[in-house]
Amino acid sequence: MVEKCKGCESKEAFYDSFESGLPFTEIELTGNRLVRHFDKDTAEHLLKWHADEEDRVIKAFRLTDWQFQFDNELPIKLSIHTYITIQKGRVHRLIKGEKDLFVEIMLPA
Repeated sequence: MVEKCKGCESKEAFYDSFESGLPFTEIELTGNRLVRHFDKDTAEHLLKWHADEEDRVIKAFRLTDWQFQFDNELPIKLSIHTYITIQKGRVHRLIKGEKDLFVEIMLPA
């Protein structure tokens, strides 16, 4: 019997909550770096408050007008020069801009 990873049920429930798939496409750059593309036409209700199952650092991969927000904090403008550290379990979301968003995600090695 294959044992499920810790927290997999909540991750699967989060992914299953999107009526038409995830609101991004993803490209793996290396084993612990990837880029996610959010289209400018992404419906805002798909940009849900959520918490990740592992630490990560993100930054905009290209110039953008999108913002990032931790729960109970003011939004932060995403920038190619600003690294945002997200601790495992910390609630956050993206706030849609008017252009496409390309965000680089760096996971623990």
